[in-house]
Amino acid sequence: MAAGRKTILLVEDEAIVAMAEKAALEKYGYAVVAVSSGEAAVEAARTSPGIELVLMDIDLGAGLDGTQAARAILAERELPILFLSSHTEREVVEKTERISSYGYVVKDSSIAVLDASIKMAFKLFEANARLEASEARYRHSFDNAALGVCHVGLDGRFQEVNLAFRRMTGYSEEELAGRAFADITLPEDRAVGEDVFRRMVRGETGAATFEKRYVRKDGSVFWASVSTSLVRTGTLPDRFVTQVMDITGRVEANGELRERERALLRQNEVFASLLRCIPIGVFMVEAPSGKPILANEAAAELLGRGVLPDVTKDSLAEVYASYKAGTSEPYPLAEMPVFLGMSGVTAHVDDMEVHRPDGTKTLLEVFGTPVADEGGRVWASLVSFWDITEKKAAEARIRALLAEKELLLREVHHRVKNNMATMGSLLSLQAESAADPYAKEALLDAEKRLRSMGLLYDRLYRSPSLVALSAREYLEPLVDEILEKLMPGDKAVSVEKSIEDFTLDADRLQPLGIIVNELLSNALKHAFKGRSRGRIAVSAWSRDGRFTLRVEDDGVGLPPSVDFDSAPGFGLRLVKGLAEQLGGTARIERGGGTRFVLEFGERGPAG
Repeated sequence: MAAGRKTILLVEDEAIVAMAEKAALEKYGYAVVAVSSGEAAVEAARTSPGIELVLMDIDLGAGLDGTQAARAILAERELPILFLSSHTEREVVEKTERISSYGYVVKDSSIAVLDASIKMAFKLFEANARLEASEARYRHSFDNAALGVCHVGLDGRFQEVNLAFRRMTGYSEEELAGRAFADITLPEDRAVGEDVFRRMVRGETGAATFEKRYVRKDGSVFWASVSTSLVRTGTLPDRFVTQVMDITGRVEANGELRERERALLRQNEVFASLLRCIPIGVFMVEAPSGKPILANEAAAELLGRGVLPDVTKDSLAEVYASYKAGTSEPYPLAEMPVFLGMSGVTAHVDDMEVHRPDGTKTLLEVFGTPVADEGGRVWASLVSFWDITEKKAAEARIRALLAEKELLLREVHHRVKNNMATMGSLLSLQAESAADPYAKEALLDAEKRLRSMGLLYDRLYRSPSLVALSAREYLEPLVDEILEKLMPGDKAVSVEKSIEDFTLDADRLQPLGIIVNELLSNALKHAFKGRSRGRIAVSAWSRDGRFTLRVEDDGVGLPPSVDFDSAPGFGLRLVKGLAEQLGGTARIERGGGTRFVLEFGERGPAG
């Protein structure tokens, strides 16, 4: 393959279609490997590492279909899979979305649309890979921390625990998942720290450290030093981030005073070691002066500065060159997490841009929390932060790609709608020029049927879903449009609509619209001959998975000799054929006018 060309695996069982698609893609600069079955696709993906994207048909004849082949490929390697199919049914589209989120292109789309979808799939795949790498770095830091670290919900139950905590307690991650922290606490010590947790939830304090005893899985008891803080992100559920250090050895080896002194010393040593090795910046200032008292290596690197003398709370933003992201405005002191922490407030921002002395800029996500003594007095403010420049850029790229996809889809819909309108106009013009009245009527009937299909397409592409629509939103305006076009000028016919608000997929709404068009046209033409007034009622409802449409009039009635098979015109035969296509039945009821009743099931056949 030529250098720089993307290699695509094309899976298509129709040889002529495959040849055409392969030629078109190669003209757009892609290298294409074509196979005709699901089994061959799985083998090609397994043995050809140069394949970078799979363009997968769904119907592949005997053997694996497209969705089964896609699952088999993804079980062995990560590849963007773009489905290319003629199916538009909701259940088929949703089935592919559960397998791959890289797109679904309807066959017969232009090569420009297909090329844009392929490029978008490559961009999304690259963006996802970068996000997964960022998540892996965070997970490595969490799992390999020297201290036991766990995330605990406000209900006191474990959400996440790292390797050090699991080793400390003897429990596996599965055994701790959803379990309450109190379950592994020595019953006599359960009250220790509970008041602190309650105060944190009320916002009266941001962090706390205390000692208590826990019970391992094997029943042994150990002393632990516990440091915890409440994290409120605004985007994720609130949680306690808790660090646990086993201090049993010190407590048992010495008297209470010496044990506490050693515990404090070791805790400080471990804390200092942790500060040096974690990739997250940690910065602390004294309260209420704002004087910096601690900055770990990561903080000094991210800020371009460490602990600087002669800094006050009023000069923090200026000295550490903090700005609102994307602007030249200094970050407002009243909104900075480090400043709020000195006031006893926990805060979080993700729009702080720091200008380092070497001229580079770093976008930071910052969490701030107050640090209080045993009496609840805030004596410091602690902030932690990390570089989110790449994360924000990736999010922006993904938003742009999604907006591009939405714009492309709307353009496709717009063109289809215009083409349908053009076809309707051509039929109307042809009818006007037809000399034969029967030919003219046939052309006008075809134009009306096409208009009902166009109205359905217009409603679908304006709705949140492209595969289903409210029957009321489609049928009510369709009835109004038919009456506006066909109502005789010499008659006063009233119309009653009673259409319930239930949802149907496009495959059922399209024949349903044509049926309504035929029945209303028939009533307006024939039901009120010799009369100046009349009434038409259109009803539709859904009960227990069965759908019913009823169109009735109080006109002169249909002769007994006329039924769906013996009708002189094409309309009633078309109604019967469409009813069978829906997997339902149509019947005529006579007496006091004419009533047509159509019934079909929720999962019947569709055309």
